[in-house]
Amino acid sequence: MDNTERIKEFRAIRKKFKASRGQFGTVFIGKSIATITNYERGRTEIPEPVMRLARMWEKFLDQIKGEIK
Repeated sequence: MDNTERIKEFRAIRKKFKASRGQFGTVFIGKSIATITNYERGRTEIPEPVMRLARMWEKFLDQIKGEIK
């Protein structure tokens, strides 16, 4: 998966939560708004542990909504 695809996936997960960059960074990922902005603009590559955490939150949200059993 290249960085562009990671950025799209990361942004889609954040938007799924209807969270701002600041909210998503602080509440879900443990990063600052500046860091999330840098990830989404491609200035900084998204580390694999951060992507894993975002995907885990997405899966958790899907389970709460009943979309995954």
